[in-house]
Amino acid sequence: MNHVWDDLALLSVPKILRYCLTTGYPRSDNHVLYLLHDEPIQGNQEKNQENRRSPNVSGYLKREYMEEGSPFATIELYIPDGQQVFNPLTEGRQKSLDALIYDTIVHKASFIPSFIPVAIRLRGNCNLDQIQDCLQEECYLELKKRKIAMLSNTWRSICLFVFGAVVLCIWILLQKYNLLEIYSQIISIVGTFALWEAADSFILIRKDLRREYMKAGQIASAEYE
Repeated sequence: MNHVWDDLALLSVPKILRYCLTTGYPRSDNHVLYLLHDEPIQGNQEKNQENRRSPNVSGYLKREYMEEGSPFATIELYIPDGQQVFNPLTEGRQKSLDALIYDTIVHKASFIPSFIPVAIRLRGNCNLDQIQDCLQEECYLELKKRKIAMLSNTWRSICLFVFGAVVLCIWILLQKYNLLEIYSQIISIVGTFALWEAADSFILIRKDLRREYMKAGQIASAEYE
């Protein structure tokens, strides 16, 4: 811990006092690194403040993806010579792209809002037409998978809601006629839990599924240049 206190000597005295009074003493190197990051040394203060500025998302999108006069956000993909393009374990009609290519496009598209159309620009000396065909197939299969997940979520939510409603109706009847008092509380818990799961599935889980579906649809409908 000696080097920890040596690092603290680089900080301003008010900063050290404020930190020690509120959190105690520096208990690990991470605390010192936090202080050093939060209040940089005077000589590099302006440079570090510039690096810590939050990037302008809209400016980044316009600079990196948008082209003047084009409504599309362009994803550029260069495939160098010698790059493994296809999955070596697939062949014939089931031939598919290497996962790195599709994952790179998905990663680049994650920065683009789903309401902006996408154009994919392929470059390289390999068979780009075959790569485009395989890429389109991969994208449509992914879109289909997301659509099935949305449909499954809908049916799951409906089944849980109906089951929970029926169970709670049974519980109400049991309470009205004083039947099976021992099990009535268990039935009430089961019905309530089913309704809660239905709400969670339809409101929370479905939100993420819809976002993934919209993103897959954006890539699947991309223009190729």
